[in-house]
Amino acid sequence: MASPSQASLLLQKQLKDLCKNPVDGFSAGLVDESNLFEWSVTIIGPPDTLYDGGFFNAIMTFPQNYPNSPPTVRFTSDVWHPNVYPDGKVCISILHPPGDDPNGYELASERWTPVHTVESIMLSIISMLSSPNDESPANVEAAKEWRDRRDDFRKKVGRCVRKSQELIPQIIKHLLEVFLVQTWTQVFKPFSTFLEQKKKKRRPKHTTKKPLHSIVHLLLSLNSTLTQLLHLHDSHILLRRLLVLFRRQRRLLVAAL
Repeated sequence: MASPSQASLLLQKQLKDLCKNPVDGFSAGLVDESNLFEWSVTIIGPPDTLYDGGFFNAIMTFPQNYPNSPPTVRFTSDVWHPNVYPDGKVCISILHPPGDDPNGYELASERWTPVHTVESIMLSIISMLSSPNDESPANVEAAKEWRDRRDDFRKKVGRCVRKSQELIPQIIKHLLEVFLVQTWTQVFKPFSTFLEQKKKKRRPKHTTKKPLHSIVHLLLSLNSTLTQLLHLHDSHILLRRLLVLFRRQRRLLVAAL
């Protein structure tokens, strides 16, 4: 059985890996920096689906015995889908407890196993948005519309997409705050200290290489997110300017390494 400390170490590693190597289609981070067991995730609606253009937020909550038991994922954005309960909870096979299905709908191999990660869960949810399963639905009404009244289903999903887009100004504000805070604490502050020590002809106590690498990874992640947002809102001048800013800063920082 996994102990809380083992679960924390594993979650910390997965968070670090996602920050270092962002995955297209979603972003993930902690709700509270002091709690590794609750993550805030955002899924960008898959291209060429009814959810294309959406920006859907969710909370992923991990049990203390993770990875022996699966996390729960609950959308905080409105999502109309056969496999999402009306309260936002996601219902897919890999989030069901390990072992045999008491109802006989799923194979044990389709349910949770400890090999799954945050990345594999998120990719499965993205796949769920692309291909709804209406055989054992969490939202019966959405499943009926998906099967029999596709136009009604499409209209409701469209409303969810448009509502999610209203949050983009808040997302931009958050990205700017993260960028400014991280740039100051991880780059300019240590770098100014480095220059000051060099001016005084002292050997610097700390190198700036690690902070610079950190901010480069941050910028790569922000660049990926903003690129996708720009694709969704091509006429949004602010997004264009932010994207240019982040790309310029990334080039300067990479050149400084």
